[in-house]
Amino acid sequence: KLFPITDEIGATAPSVSPDGRYIYYFVDQTEIGTGSLTLKRVCFDGSERVSILHLDTPLPGTRYRPSRLYPLSTIRADGKRIALSCFLGDGQCNELPWGLLVFDLEAGSVDLVLEGPSWCNMHPQYSRSKNGTDLRDILVQENHGSTVGPDGSIRKLVGGHGADIHVIRDDGSDFRNLPW
Repeated sequence: KLFPITDEIGATAPSVSPDGRYIYYFVDQTEIGTGSLTLKRVCFDGSERVSILHLDTPLPGTRYRPSRLYPLSTIRADGKRIALSCFLGDGQCNELPWGLLVFDLEAGSVDLVLEGPSWCNMHPQYSRSKNGTDLRDILVQENHGSTVGPDGSIRKLVGGHGADIHVIRDDGSDFRNLPW
């Protein structure tokens, strides 16, 4: 039997907790340079809905406000963090960055761990490992030479020889290239 989990406008980027108990999702009410982003958690039966983080200011320590969210999030194997990519531009300038946001589900906080104009098609994916520091690894795609307009629209998406894959820890450290 199917039933709606939410009727909230802007609900996007769901992730299921590793224990299968919760669905985490974002309510995207962002616009370039303004608006809000809310991270929520709900049980599969629609009960126990809570807001974990509401962001209606620039990301901590930056002048950036997220918009144009990637429609899929990724959750760490221990269920303690969720990652999501987004546009960080102001709507005025070309070649503004895209970024990788990592949300700490226990602290209710967010960190920008990766940013730049070539991260417009990132496809972040947490490692499925449950061992040591490997569970903190996020696989990301970089598209060198892609161009983005002031509104975050991708004008040129470079693939093939211009795209490559990297791994980064969810605190922004230990950036690695994969030989693909």
